[in-house]
Amino acid sequence: MSQNIVEELEQYYNNEGIEPVGSSGTLEEMFKKFKCPNKSLCKEICRKQYGDGVGFKFGIPTEIPPISKHYINRRYKDKRIPRIVVVSLSPPMPYDEEDNNGENNGCNYLKQHWRETLALVRSLLKPYLDLEPARYFEKPSAKIIESLFVHLRTSKCCSSANGGNEEPDKVYKNCGPYLKKEISILRPDVVVTQGKNAEWQASENVFCKAEVCEKIEGVSDSCAYITNLKECGRKVYWMCMYHPCGFRWYKQQTGEKIKSEVDVVGAHKEKSVRYGKDIERFMTKTCRWDEKGESKC
Repeated sequence: MSQNIVEELEQYYNNEGIEPVGSSGTLEEMFKKFKCPNKSLCKEICRKQYGDGVGFKFGIPTEIPPISKHYINRRYKDKRIPRIVVVSLSPPMPYDEEDNNGENNGCNYLKQHWRETLALVRSLLKPYLDLEPARYFEKPSAKIIESLFVHLRTSKCCSSANGGNEEPDKVYKNCGPYLKKEISILRPDVVVTQGKNAEWQASENVFCKAEVCEKIEGVSDSCAYITNLKECGRKVYWMCMYHPCGFRWYKQQTGEKIKSEVDVVGAHKEKSVRYGKDIERFMTKTCRWDEKGESKC
C-alpha cells in the first residue's frame, strides 16, 4: 500500500473542503472554519425544517472517522479479519452515557443503534475471533469491537438537536457523492448499509449492479450481495440491512440470540454469524490474503 489509508482519506477531505475542523470554539466558530461548498445551503434547509427554536443546532465534523491499525492490516492480535465499513444516517456514538431518566429520546435512539451495530460486527467476526460481548459503551470489550470496523455517516453535518433525527433529503443528496471516494479509499471487504436511506445513497453513488447471495446456510431471505465499487471496481460483500432501530424488521435479518448467550447484552445473533461464515468464504474466494495470511489488497 503506497499511501496510508488515514492519510489518503484526510487528503481527500481536505481537497473536497469537508476536512474536520476540530472541536474547539463555538458551533458558529467551527462552522466558519468548515469549507464545504454546500454548508450554508444545508444549514438553511435544516433551519427551515427544525425552526429557530432553542433546540436547533447545526454541527459539522470535528474528527476523521476512527481507523485502527487492525482495520488497515486486517489483523487483530494473531487473527485475520475482514475490513468492515458500516454506513448509516446516525452519528456513530451516543452523545451521553447517562439515560437522563429516559427523557432524552434521541440519546436512547443512538444507544440502541450503536449497541446493535457492535453486536452485529461481533457476530460477523465470530468465524475469526471470540470477542467479549459489548455490554457497556465505555468498557474495553466495546472499544475493542469499535477498533475492528469503520463507521461512515452519509451526511457530514448534523442539525438535529439530540442526534436522533434524519436530515432533510437534500442534505443527504449533497453529501452522497462523497461516499463513493470515501469507501474506495477505505478498501473494504464488507460494506453494511443500515436503513433504506443509506441503502439508496450507496446504490446511487457507491455500488455497481449487485447480485444477491442466495445460498447462505440457515438464511432463507438473504440481505447480502456481491457487487463492485463504482470508483475503483473493487469487489465487495454488501449487507443491505434495515436500521437497528427498526427492531422488528432488523431482528428478522440478524436472527435470534444464540442459546449460549440469551442473557448477554451484545449477544451473537444466529443469522449474523452465518453471514460471517459466508464472508469468510468470500474472503477466501477473492484471495484477500496470501499463503502466509498477510493482506494482499
